[in-house]
Order: sequence, then structure tokens, then C-alpha cells
Amino acid sequence: MRIQQIVFFLSICFLFSFNVIDQKTEIAESIIEVFKNDKVENLIDFYPKTSDFESISKDITDEKIKKEFLEHYIERFKNKTNGIKTNYSLIRNKGNYLGINWIETELINVELDKQFEKNNVTYSDILIKLKSNEKEFTIKLDDCILSKEKGWLILDEIKLKE
Repeated sequence: MRIQQIVFFLSICFLFSFNVIDQKTEIAESIIEVFKNDKVENLIDFYPKTSDFESISKDITDEKIKKEFLEHYIERFKNKTNGIKTNYSLIRNKGNYLGINWIETELINVELDKQFEKNNVTYSDILIKLKSNEKEFTIKLDDCILSKEKGWLILDEIKLKE
């Protein structure tokens, strides 16, 4: 019986680990497609809405912390659409300047960076390493939050570096 419990526990850990890994690759591939197809309106789907914060907050057990979490993020994301579009344009133009051919961009690797959990909510930066015209670049999805329903969602700006 004890061995079965251990095997079950390890299986659950593996599945959770695989799910987080799969979700980071999923958002990376989706973000690259946004840039390849020049579809900024699709990028907006990767930023949380009020309903996402309400869903994520269900795992926060302390009611005071839950209330503060909701107030902070809902207020911060009320009118985020224009900022998302501006950030996208800056990244796309910087990439063009650096010689990125967005249509031929290839995904090399995806990493979770500075991942941590606070009040039962998982946060991380996501580093998307890509290649274009024999050069490697990194797109950083700054300050992401993990939603059980939608996967990783972006809380801050997207950044591009060589």
C-alpha cells in the first residue's frame, strides 16, 4: 500500500510539472504566432481580465489577502489595451531594426525564470529564445501569473533583447 501511495504522489508531481512546462511552451508558440502574423489583437488574449483574477484568487485562503490581490490587479488592468498595443508596436519595430524576420522566426527554447509561489498563486517570467536570420533573440514575458483555466498570463510588458 505504501509503495502505491508513493507512486501515486510521484505521478501527480510529474503531471503537474509537465502541465506547467506544456503551458510555457504553449504561450511561447502563441506569442511567436502573434508576431509572425502581425496580429496585435490576438496578444490581448494573453493578458488577464477581471474574471481571470477572480478565478486565480479562489486559491488564496486568507480573505484579506484575496481582497487586496483583486483590488490591486483589477484596478491595474482596467484600461490596459492601449498599453498592450503600444508595447507590441515597440517590440515589433525594435525587432525589425535588429534584423528579425518575424515570418521566419524559429522557437529555440522556453524557460521559466524567477518562478515563485505566493499565497497559492504561481508567478514567473517567461524567456522565449528564438532565431531569425542566423541571430538569436530573447522575448521576455515579464511577470506572468499562472491560471489553472488559461495557463500563463502576462502581467507586465513584453521585452526584446539580443
